[in-house]
Amino acid sequence: MLELKFKGTNKEIGGAHGEELRAEINQTLNLYLDLWKKPLSEIPDLVEGFRSATENYFPKLDEEIKSIAEGSNLDVNLIYAINSRTELLSNINLNECTAVGVDEFTKVNYDVVLGQNWDWMNNWRNLTRIVEINSRIKMLIEPGMVGKIGMNADGLGLCLNYLPTFSVNKTGIPVHILMRGILENKDSKSVAELIKNSPRAASANYLVGDKGGNICSFETTPEIVSEIWSDKFVTHTNSFNSQGELCKRQTIFEDALRNYIRQSRKLLPQDLKKAFKLEGVQAPITFQGGIETIHTIIMNLTKKRMLVSEGAKSDEFSCYYFEVK
Repeated sequence: MLELKFKGTNKEIGGAHGEELRAEINQTLNLYLDLWKKPLSEIPDLVEGFRSATENYFPKLDEEIKSIAEGSNLDVNLIYAINSRTELLSNINLNECTAVGVDEFTKVNYDVVLGQNWDWMNNWRNLTRIVEINSRIKMLIEPGMVGKIGMNADGLGLCLNYLPTFSVNKTGIPVHILMRGILENKDSKSVAELIKNSPRAASANYLVGDKGGNICSFETTPEIVSEIWSDKFVTHTNSFNSQGELCKRQTIFEDALRNYIRQSRKLLPQDLKKAFKLEGVQAPITFQGGIETIHTIIMNLTKKRMLVSEGAKSDEFSCYYFEVK
């Protein structure tokens, strides 16, 4: 999959992003406009509070978003809307994504690993890109977004699970903008402080790990942050584990991982790949516009490399990596 490398100030990064992915950003916007079912005239009011929160808490990302808009010849409110897609879809019931973090007590080749299936509407197939920011952050993004699933050169990794939001905080930080903020940090402890001290617009689970083996599911709503730190491994899907919810998909996934550990006393790379492809874990290929597994992402935080599958049911992975110092 194409990797784009952006360098410079946030303004320069945003401008290059907007110009390079202009056509893809427009496609992404049109797909979301169909989902949001909102006229263009309403978008500025819908994102006004998110813009103000981003300006206050992440001014450099506000500058980057404005530059994406300029580079793509779109109104800045529309780029904010793409970055607020979770908040604008909060009334939709979605089942997407299965994630895992494997810490230093259950090692994959003695490494720390994060991974997930990214399940989303298959209209987005072939739109996603890998971007590298200033040789420091690598992310799998939807065009126009400043943050998503990825890792950084310090060995910090991030996965995401959608959680239903019953009341959106209209003056909070959108999920995907907060994700970029998370990836600017060096370790899981500093991420914990960032998440707790940022006004959150919507519910989400941020599965965060660092090369030291500190892995935590930060299960958040606009009001509450629940921390689930790892004991051998942590999994998460689209239910509130801190409230005792556990969906069938997560049970299948966890049972498979425990079985692999019993057999070989550790998880191997092929074990993770098998688990992510299990029936009931990987979303099946479906009708046009349906939700399916678009990519599987496996991040080795020790070796600072990220594997991304070519698509649903695929055994082929592309490798993106930082030089280990």
